[in-house]
Amino acid sequence: MTGHNWLVRASQVGALMTRGRGKEEWGATAMQAIKDAVLFNEFGIDKFVTSKHIEKGIINEAASLEMVKRVTGWEIDLEKPKKRLVNSWVIGEPDVLDNGYLIDVKNSWDGTTFPWFETEVPNKTYEYQLQTYMWLSGYKHSFLIYTLTSAPEHMVYKEAEKIAYNLHPLPKYIGKSFDEMLEIGEKLARQQLVFDDIPESKRIKTFRIERNETIIEEVKKRVEDARGLYDAFRKQLKNQI
Repeated sequence: MTGHNWLVRASQVGALMTRGRGKEEWGATAMQAIKDAVLFNEFGIDKFVTSKHIEKGIINEAASLEMVKRVTGWEIDLEKPKKRLVNSWVIGEPDVLDNGYLIDVKNSWDGTTFPWFETEVPNKTYEYQLQTYMWLSGYKHSFLIYTLTSAPEHMVYKEAEKIAYNLHPLPKYIGKSFDEMLEIGEKLARQQLVFDDIPESKRIKTFRIERNETIIEEVKKRVEDARGLYDAFRKQLKNQI
């Protein structure tokens, strides 16, 4: 199918592939992804989603990639601009596409969200994202890499403040000044968010994902089917009084 004005972002493919309870064809997550695409393409309405987890990932992306390069020794050019890839169904921009390496990095918020012991990709959404990148690029394999980097100082301080406010009312802290509580909060925040004492080699977790033509065909068909719903929602908007 060509010529449609909706190209699905690689990061949204996982949501589109979800099914409802009881394996219904279209669950709430997939339906919402389609509706969001209609609203964005018709009216420019977009969800501004942010959180401390997203903020850290954006700020630390360069540091994460540099750590990956140091640990792996891979010859990749991190100064090379990201390349936006597109075909008739999907669009995407991997973190690294250079010298035979297709890499997407996910920066864990803290030590409890890093996949220390996982042997398979812990998030199916990311596997769909990497399959989409391979479809777009023609690559036969890719790397999904989780990293654990220390949070920026301003984020550590924000977490310290939050911890101090939350702990201050507890009986064991009655009588302590807020400055004392901030010291306690900062110590706890650094335990949660600063990892410089852990070797870098322990702070990256690499999952090699092989190109899967069956999954790619499933994604292609899903996009084509979703476009039928997209067109129906678009028509509904146009006919709305």
